[in-house]
Amino acid sequence: MTLAEAEAQISEQHKAFAVHYLKNFDITEACAASGYSSQSNIGYRILQDPAIRVFLKHMVDRRLARVALEGEQILRELVAVGTSDVRNLLDEDNCVLPPSDWPDALGKAVSYIEVEEIYQGRGEAREYVGRVKKIKLWDKIKSLELLGKNLALWVDRVEHSGSVKLEDLITASIAQPAPAIPECTLPDIETRAESVEDLF
Repeated sequence: MTLAEAEAQISEQHKAFAVHYLKNFDITEACAASGYSSQSNIGYRILQDPAIRVFLKHMVDRRLARVALEGEQILRELVAVGTSDVRNLLDEDNCVLPPSDWPDALGKAVSYIEVEEIYQGRGEAREYVGRVKKIKLWDKIKSLELLGKNLALWVDRVEHSGSVKLEDLITASIAQPAPAIPECTLPDIETRAESVEDLF
C-alpha cells in the first residue's frame, strides 16, 4: 500500500491520533489529544489498521531522514571549524579580506568580527587614521575533539589504581561479626510491656 492510498483510507481523527502517538509513543495520551476516550481500547485498534501502519512508517522514516541530515550538517560544521586556516582570511598584503571573499568553510569558522575605527586628534583637527579588525574563530581544538569522538578515534578512559581481589572482598565480608543484638532479660521485657500499656 502506498502512502497516498493509506492517507485516503485514514480519517482526520485517526491521522491526528497517529501524529500524537509519534510524539512519545503513549497510546493513552494520543487518544486524549485526538478526541478519543482514553478508557477504551480504540488506540490499540487504530494501531492495528494497515493504513495507519503505512502512515506511521512513512512519518518515522521521514523523521529519521531529517535527523540523519541534521547530523551530517553538524559534522560538516565541525569539519569547517576543525580544518579552518586563518591564512585564508588575508590577501597577499596581509590585509583582512572582506567577508564576501572568504571561502564558505572559513566563514563558518568565524565566531565574531569586531571593527574599531581609529581617529587622531580632537575637535575639527580630528582625523581618521584607520581601522582595527578583530576576528575570532570558534574553538578549533574543541571541534577536532568532537570530530575525533564521533569517529571513535579515542575512547575516554578512567584509570583506577590499586588492586582488589574478589576473594578478599568475600573473606572480609564473612569475617565481619554480625551486629550485636542487645540482650534483655525477661523482667526487662515485662517492664517494657507495662510501660507501653501505661501509654494507652
